[in-house]
Formats: sequence, C-alpha cells, structure tokens
Amino acid sequence: YKGKEYADHAARMLMFVQTMEKAGLADAPTYSAVIYSLCKSGETSKIEDFMARMKERGFVCSLSTYNTLITSLCRESMLQEAQIVIKAMKNLNVSPDVVTYTTLIKGFCMVRRVDDAMEVLNGMAKSGCQPDTICYNTLLDGLCSIGSISSAHALMERMRECGCPPNMITHNIYAKGLCNKGKPYDACKVLEQVKSLGYSPNNRTVVVVLTGLCDKLDFEMAWKVFKDVTDQGGSHDAISYALMIVRFSKANRVDESKELFNEMIEKGFTPSLFVYNNLLSCYCRNQCLDKASDLYFQMVKSGCKPNFYTRKVLNAAFLAVKPLGPLG
Repeated sequence: YKGKEYADHAARMLMFVQTMEKAGLADAPTYSAVIYSLCKSGETSKIEDFMARMKERGFVCSLSTYNTLITSLCRESMLQEAQIVIKAMKNLNVSPDVVTYTTLIKGFCMVRRVDDAMEVLNGMAKSGCQPDTICYNTLLDGLCSIGSISSAHALMERMRECGCPPNMITHNIYAKGLCNKGKPYDACKVLEQVKSLGYSPNNRTVVVVLTGLCDKLDFEMAWKVFKDVTDQGGSHDAISYALMIVRFSKANRVDESKELFNEMIEKGFTPSLFVYNNLLSCYCRNQCLDKASDLYFQMVKSGCKPNFYTRKVLNAAFLAVKPLGPLG
C-alpha cells in the first residue's frame, strides 16, 4: 500500500493540518491521522520531525491517542513505523506504558518475530515499565504458536520470579502449545495445575488436549480427562461432546460413544449430521443394528435430515445381514 498514492495523501494531510493549525482547530485525531499517513506512505523520516513540530506548537497527543495509533500500525504489520512512533513519544517525554509495549509484542508475534518481541519485553524494565500478566501471556502465546515450548516454559518461570505468577489464561496457552507440539500428557499435567489453582480449564484447551490424546489412541486417558472436568464442577460445550463422540465412534468404542451421545442430548445440545453419521457408522460396523435403527429414527424426529452417506451406511449394514435359513 505504500507508494505514490499514499505519499500524495500524506502531502495533502500535511497541508490540511497547517490550515487547521492556523484556524486553531487542529486536535489529537488530526495529528494522529497525519502520522498514520506518513507511516503508510513510507515517509518514516518525517515522523519524528512532525511530532517535534507538534511539541513546538504546544500540542502533544495523549498516551491513549498514541496507543490507538500504534495498535493500527501493528495490525497492519507496520512494526518499524510503530517503533519510530514510540521513539518519538519518548523524545516528547510521553512514556509508553504496558499497553504500548504489549501491542508491539503482539504485532511481532503475529508475524512470528518472537525474538524481536522478546527484545521488547527485555527493554521494558530499562524504560521503567514492568510487564503485567497480559503482556507475558501475549508473548507466551507467540512462543507457543511457533512451537518454542522450552522458551515458553522459561518465560513462565520468569513470571514467577518477577512476582507476576501465571494465571489460568497462561496455563491454557501453555497446555495448548504442548498439545500442538505432540505432548498431550504434559498438557494433562498443566490442566491439573489449573485445577489446583481453583479454576476450571478453558473448553477450547480441553478440546485440544482431548484431540491430542485421541491422536495417540489413548482413549482411556481421554475419557478420564473428559470426566474429570465434570466431576470437579466444570462443564463441556457442544464441541467437546462432538469431538469425543466422533473420535470414540471411529475407534469402535460403542458403549462410551452411546453414553457420550445420550449425555450430549441431556445437556440440551443438538448433535450435527456429522455426529449422527459417525455414531451410526460405529453401530453398523459393530452389528448393533437395533441401536442404528433407533438412532436413525431419533435423528429424523429431531429434524436432522439424513444425507447420502447416512443411507449408504445403513443400506450396506442391513443388506449384509444373512437371512435365516428354513425352519425345521
């Protein structure tokens, strides 16, 4: 988006703000719009000069205005420009706060530049700004997203040492990172830590852990994790039930699949066609044709319309039944 088009726009904005200044009408949004235009045009060398000129005219934008501007830049991955604005802020004696730095850290993590994000975190203390839990969690999420689990673990230890203990969100992020790295058993230990803090694990995290365990074909452990959540006062959502029913059905675990399905209905959730088809297929593969027939009629009665796959599975199962020979 950079180039002549935005350069022309930035030039027009500079002329506009001069007119507004003469009329005494220039305000924070006006100056912020000019700085943003300079960033978009690639004319970063003019940013510090323009902000210095603002100060000479006795106008300095508030911290919240700068934070809004930096958020916009980071969302568009204009991280160099965001850093220039932060540097200019400091020259104007406007100290960036934890929101400013967290926004920049998130911007770097979004483009997988976690080393740069770590540098920002390390530089915060030198600037007299202490990271908070949200700031640490933002970087932790970035580290986990690229599979840097050892660095994520080290960051959690650093949080404890700095008097900013990990919270439920921290543990959920870390557990998800472990599962994405193929370490669901380590993630289970993290879930236990979450429970020891008096929290219920996040449903999305539980789904990731359950998926990891099912991928390992450890259905006993998956069942235990699933049941532990409700036994300890937590609850599952429709996604958790659907995942368990589908994965257990594919593993031909008839009884557990049926129990999960009945529980899903009791909780008021509506199974999808995909869930119905997987459970039907499970029943048919295991010659549970009475169960398959009952489930089919339940499916139709609930308003879930069967598709070609539904009929294909049922037809194949019932046609495969050998007729009884002549009596006597």
